[in-house]
Amino acid sequence: VFPGNLDYKDASGAKKTIDISPSVAGVNSAIAEAKAAGKEMPTSSKTASSNLTLTPEALKLSENFMANKGRLPWPVEKGNIVEFFGTHEHPEIKGVMVQNNGIDIKTNGAASVRAVFNGTVSGVIQIPGGLNAVLIRHGEYVSVYANLKSVSVKNGQKVSTKQNIGQANTEDELTTVELQIWKGMQKLNPKDWLVPKSN
Repeated sequence: VFPGNLDYKDASGAKKTIDISPSVAGVNSAIAEAKAAGKEMPTSSKTASSNLTLTPEALKLSENFMANKGRLPWPVEKGNIVEFFGTHEHPEIKGVMVQNNGIDIKTNGAASVRAVFNGTVSGVIQIPGGLNAVLIRHGEYVSVYANLKSVSVKNGQKVSTKQNIGQANTEDELTTVELQIWKGMQKLNPKDWLVPKSN
């Protein structure tokens, strides 16, 4: 599976895949645009994923995002992880392996979905079947929120931590939101970034 795939279910319930890598890659193109515009960039702020350098503002945002690893708020007020990151056995079908680029969080019906950190909306993607995904850039990091019934932000909009960005979708009486975190084109386990839940 290409690392930029986002899975969703169509109207018939069949699992489909959309390639979001151009949108994720597009986030990094903003860095190239800033460089082309002639902005001074410190040589110490090179990203691991490219030869380009971050603007001072983007570098600070990246450093702040990284400094909050394990302390980011959950994208919903109440919820539990029902599907984990990475390759693992399908929860219901024995012997079938699934690849998840993020985590799926079960939440309350009509739950608001919130940004996990300050950033700029770098993409709003309409997924076939009427659902949506939102990409938010945090310097060289990107958080992706999928399985949204509706979206309340637009491309280029600045958002703050815990700001409402949309509403989670409910299907078959199950309300879930998928959260992905990327650094460049590298998939990261979102569970490692969220504040641990006390049980």
